[in-house]
Amino acid sequence: MCIDLWFGGLATTTNTTTWAISFVLQNLEVQDKIHQELDRIIGSDRLITTADKNDLPYLNAYINESQRFTNLVPLNVPHATTRDTVINCYSIPKGTGVVALISTVMNDE
Repeated sequence: MCIDLWFGGLATTTNTTTWAISFVLQNLEVQDKIHQELDRIIGSDRLITTADKNDLPYLNAYINESQRFTNLVPLNVPHATTRDTVINCYSIPKGTGVVALISTVMNDE
């Protein structure tokens, strides 16, 4: 089980990182803003650390946006309704299995 969790986390992390790099390579303006922020906050005389996270708002926003846009896991864990429910005129009885489509939450379109 541990190896399954390890590889599950490894795959999503690798895919998210790959997409984030791909997105930034396609947008030189974003790449330049991230570079400027890193130069301003970190400089060239040291490595970035987790303590720098709060001082890098643009980079953090870019990371969050790439995770939202990538949509690696479009479906959430299955759930069941705990009571009779009506959503947009649709009646959903108690105990009905439901799966949230995460991609609809991540995008307005």
